[in-house]
Amino acid sequence: MQRPALLSCLCVMGLIVSACVSKEKVYTASSSQTLPPIGSRISIWSQDSIAAETTHRWLSDRGLQAIPSPNASSKEKDVSALCTEVCDVRAIVQAVGNKDADYIIVVRVLKGPLPMRQAVRIHGISLALSTEVLNGNGWDLSEAKTSDDQAEGLRILLCKTLATVWRFRPAGVVENESIDYCQVPRLRA
Repeated sequence: MQRPALLSCLCVMGLIVSACVSKEKVYTASSSQTLPPIGSRISIWSQDSIAAETTHRWLSDRGLQAIPSPNASSKEKDVSALCTEVCDVRAIVQAVGNKDADYIIVVRVLKGPLPMRQAVRIHGISLALSTEVLNGNGWDLSEAKTSDDQAEGLRILLCKTLATVWRFRPAGVVENESIDYCQVPRLRA
């Protein structure tokens, strides 16, 4: 009598776990010399409004003071050219112009080689050290998305990439990932 009940419980648990597993297949990589401590003031720049809003919310939820950069959209071409593989720190600071911050986070959204696939590149610059102190990359390896799914896909991709940079998630592709890295507030390594 106990065996069917146990089997039923295991089946229900299996369904619940499989429903929670992320359908987004993402590859992430990162490196960092130092991470901004809780309470740091961080100026965020991105050419993409969804990326800027997601980064702002993610950093704020983890105890950092996220400051949107003034006139970020007008600086798009200047900053993109200055921050490709490695950032020109002095030029970035001049282009973004937010002296009230301890760090500048630049988030670039890139289109992949196939239609509707995305990639993100994150650069973190310490104003006190005048150097790039962290970077991360994330690539969406999922099926090509419709334009309706792109915004949610970008949000998930960016949250997983930020989580990798801040060492909450391992680099690479994580199989059967069930943690929503956008929804776990105040998560600290």
